[in-house]
Amino acid sequence: MYLPPNVDGSTALDLGPHPPADWACLEVDMLTVDYVVQEFRVTAPDVMKLDTQGCELNVLRGARQTLPQVQVLVIECWLARNYGPGTPLFLEVAQWLREFDFHLWDVGEVWRDADGTLCSQDCFFLNARCPVSRLGSEPRRLSQSAPAAPRTESGPWFKRVRSLLNRHGQTSS
Repeated sequence: MYLPPNVDGSTALDLGPHPPADWACLEVDMLTVDYVVQEFRVTAPDVMKLDTQGCELNVLRGARQTLPQVQVLVIECWLARNYGPGTPLFLEVAQWLREFDFHLWDVGEVWRDADGTLCSQDCFFLNARCPVSRLGSEPRRLSQSAPAAPRTESGPWFKRVRSLLNRHGQTSS
């Protein structure tokens, strides 16, 4: 884990052979989403929010078995490689997610750097099986199609998604 001097924007992304000299490097244990769901018998979430400072694609790769049960992903997507050459860009994340039947549904908050350049965008991706999706008739990429058990979540970013899912009878209140 790399920590900048201001501790804002730490990342587990490999920063390459020459990380910024003033960034501290700490060794921390990490678990994949699939491991947590399987080993701790946690119900797969209906919604996952990822804001992991350039590690979003790595987190998704560690959730391959869980993703078919997820209905909504809220992901901070990068439009510039702010954390070095390993930072996955929006189109790379969207293309990877397409193999799991997810598509861009909406956009949320943005982050701009000091000169005003758009660097990242919160993106809402829907599983094609989600009742809110308009791409339910698209050919499926995965053979698994069982929806996850309904769950209730909370948080300000979830209100719109929960409202839409409730209207379609997919979550409990």
